[in-house]
Amino acid sequence: MNKTLLASIAFCTATVVAAPFADAAVDSGSRKDVLARVQSLGADIKWNGKAIEALEFNCDGQEDFVVSGRAGNRFYIAVITGPLSLGTAPLAVDFPIGTSDEDALCGKTPKIFIGSMDYNPADMLGENPEGFVQSATCNEIDIGGECVKYHLYWNAVAGKISWWK
Repeated sequence: MNKTLLASIAFCTATVVAAPFADAAVDSGSRKDVLARVQSLGADIKWNGKAIEALEFNCDGQEDFVVSGRAGNRFYIAVITGPLSLGTAPLAVDFPIGTSDEDALCGKTPKIFIGSMDYNPADMLGENPEGFVQSATCNEIDIGGECVKYHLYWNAVAGKISWWK
């Protein structure tokens, strides 16, 4: 078994801890704003507007939003860093679903979960991913398929979404 797979298996048993915005209800005005902004990422992507979640993703103390979508055999995660009044463009990553690609998600119905960043990935990977900052108040976005879990986090060095599995 490779080190990445072992790390993912080990982390799957960790408890998810909520951060400041993780349990906050997203009001209908914010939902509409988030959905309007992610449309710029591609008209063919079907966004799951019912599953928009608030979180503290980029560790700036402001409420951020995450939504997932699909187009064909691709799964998309879009994050809008807050506050929404700033008009920030969405940041996005996407993964193939059910293909033989190394970065493909398993299964047909991946789901996102809001997770805590209060852990040290070096315990599982042997080193910290670039820009990962352990935090008791910030969130990562976990993508769960039918096998390996992906951990999306704010890369404090590059100023973008990064991930590890």
